[in-house]
Amino acid sequence: MAHTAYLPIIADRYGAVVRHIFVVGMDLTGLDMRAQVRLYGDVPGTPLVDLLAVGNGNAQGLRLVEVTSDDIGIPTSHVELVINESTMEALPYAGEIGDVTTLAWDWQVTIAGRKRRLAKGEFQITGDGVTGAEAAPTNRISPFGLPQRPVADVWSSARMTFGEEQVTVQIDGADLVAPLAKKADDAAARAASDAQTANLAAGSAQAVSRYFTTRAAGEAASAAGQAFATDDGAGNVIYYKRTASGSTEIGRAVTPGSLGAADGASRVGYGTTTAKAALDATAAKLAKVVYVTDPPWNAVGDGVTDDSAAIQACIDANKGGTIILPAAKTFLAAGTVLSGSTYDDTTLRIEGIYLLKPSGGASNFGGASPFWGGLIVHDCDGVTVDIPGMIDGNRGNQTQWQQHHAVVFWGATNFAAPRINAREVRGDAVYISSKTNLAPMVKNSSNGQIGTIVATNSDYDGRNAISVVSGENIVVGSVLGVKVGGVINGERMPGGVDIEPDGAWHLVKRLRIASAIIDSVGTSGIAVIGHSKTENDAVEDWNCVDVEIADFSVFSPIATTANGATGGPLFKRAKGLKVAGSFTQGQRGTGFTFDYIDGLIADIRASGVIRGATFGVAGTVRNFDVRMTVYDHSGAAVQTTGVRDGRFSLQIRGAQGAGSYGLQLADLGRGVTQTNVEYAVDIPYNAGLSGGIIVSSVLIGEGTHVTGRMTGYVGTAGAALQFVGGVIPTKLVEGRNIRVAVPTAGLWLQREQIWYTTPVAGASPGAICVQSGDFAGTPPQFKPMPILAA
Repeated sequence: MAHTAYLPIIADRYGAVVRHIFVVGMDLTGLDMRAQVRLYGDVPGTPLVDLLAVGNGNAQGLRLVEVTSDDIGIPTSHVELVINESTMEALPYAGEIGDVTTLAWDWQVTIAGRKRRLAKGEFQITGDGVTGAEAAPTNRISPFGLPQRPVADVWSSARMTFGEEQVTVQIDGADLVAPLAKKADDAAARAASDAQTANLAAGSAQAVSRYFTTRAAGEAASAAGQAFATDDGAGNVIYYKRTASGSTEIGRAVTPGSLGAADGASRVGYGTTTAKAALDATAAKLAKVVYVTDPPWNAVGDGVTDDSAAIQACIDANKGGTIILPAAKTFLAAGTVLSGSTYDDTTLRIEGIYLLKPSGGASNFGGASPFWGGLIVHDCDGVTVDIPGMIDGNRGNQTQWQQHHAVVFWGATNFAAPRINAREVRGDAVYISSKTNLAPMVKNSSNGQIGTIVATNSDYDGRNAISVVSGENIVVGSVLGVKVGGVINGERMPGGVDIEPDGAWHLVKRLRIASAIIDSVGTSGIAVIGHSKTENDAVEDWNCVDVEIADFSVFSPIATTANGATGGPLFKRAKGLKVAGSFTQGQRGTGFTFDYIDGLIADIRASGVIRGATFGVAGTVRNFDVRMTVYDHSGAAVQTTGVRDGRFSLQIRGAQGAGSYGLQLADLGRGVTQTNVEYAVDIPYNAGLSGGIIVSSVLIGEGTHVTGRMTGYVGTAGAALQFVGGVIPTKLVEGRNIRVAVPTAGLWLQREQIWYTTPVAGASPGAICVQSGDFAGTPPQFKPMPILAA
């Protein structure tokens, strides 16, 4: 019970918060409980909300409603958390009107005098409340961009299932206690049954030695407690035990006469099919758990002896069971393969260390190129691989090629990997693809659940923490990749999370990664790179579909072009892509890249970069909603080319000198037209900024415009807008459209409006450009708006 459940709460400000939490595996009866809400973790002083244990269902606090147990004795505590409406309304507001307020909360219990956090997470108050908002502060500004989004579903080391305003938390270890408790129950039942059988046998033996022609004769000749036998005249021998008032039947013997009776068959075997099914089920539950070190397999686990054959033999002999590589041992092995339906429902758990044997340049499984794998799950259903111990890729002793992988899923269905801990990997910690990995595709991997992947190297090397080449309906909870990603055999690897089909025949569909932290000197850190199914990019029929990577953080300590350039997250050729996260460059380099994407939702941040992000350099990004913050940039913070039908919400800060622009619309010689694109910008001037927005030869189509805030440019070397072969209209841009008077410099387009910063009654509130022009040549013409009524 060393972990804390990650349990965010999303609440409405204008109403009471009532949440029902079911804690599986813990009886909270009589324990002190306390929960608090603060601005952040470790903020000192009085908490914003302080919840104590209460007994009244209407009171604010934590109430233990009831404690129940299942049929094998695992307790479930039902706790009701209540925060009153008045307390919610008094909590602080954040940001602009409509923004989410994000606080922090946790829940603590005291067990045997020691405090233990059960749950923690964000306490988010939605900014969309309407009814009851009369008392909200009036001094917050109106929003110009997208509203903040609250946290969504999460992953952690403790399982959580979400219902309507209720959560079930599986306390760590309860899932292991249950089968042990069940085994103990089954053993006790067997012991009781054996005792009953022994007693019956003893009684039967005594009864046979004392046979009487009638029951009455047996009773007359027997003392209380003695057994005797007789028969009923129909061929059935009956055993009785003498009691104070008569006798009690204790059993019957099967005789030729009874077997020959009409119901004789019922006296042999299972009395009913239900009884047989119950006994079969019991037998299945009692299937043994085996260790590879047990006889006759006798794996050594000294880190020197090759245990590959012993491990494989143990698995082959126990298909469908649970095979364990025990703790405190190191097993040198490779090519541990579960291939085909006979391995369905097998569980392989590594509690010790699996040390990947050096390949020597050889292959131990299929593929078009040399391939060396540790654990390989191939064409199986329902297999579980759990590595609470470690799989060591033995990187320093492997050859210089990238196909050295720790855990491989090829054509696996309904598979699970609760924990994968890997270190010193030359290739991938986890590799997922189709059954053959070659064209044409045969049987995709599908319906997979991976809890946590932790992959660490002692130096920057290796390929990825996880590669998904082909797979459908796959969920990954969290990925931590530290120094996995470098140069192998002269080629720079992706280095983190790589969603990349090998060709048009593969398919990645409905993949979700809930969180990722990547420290890498790879080409991208995180990448989604698809293909056209028809190998024609103009058709836009991408084979990466419905992919989501949420809450990621990528750090690259260097910027180099040696052996392939390091860079930021890369997303190309995808349909239905949702990403959220940050990229930081230790040395100034390239940032995010988005290209050939239909349907993009992005909430991203970049810092320490030359260019924060590019969109549509070679292809088109369409149907998008992008929210981005860039800080510390020396080039264009955001560059757009082939984009249409979408919205950018951009916050740009920290420009670093000549050539640094907030936003650049660049044609790049393609002759593109940007249609129906809204740029909602927040680009105030700073001393290092060459200009706010520069339009470089891009054609601006219908519905494309700029809105937002661009202040502080008047009287500086930088211009809010620069037009080099292209122009873009503006709408209510503070610093351009909102000003003290009609402009006397710059290029202005027909229909652009000027609103005065201090309108007064009896005067015009602004002006409208009725003829486009540039004050450097033919000046534009402005006409005043109608006078405001007094």
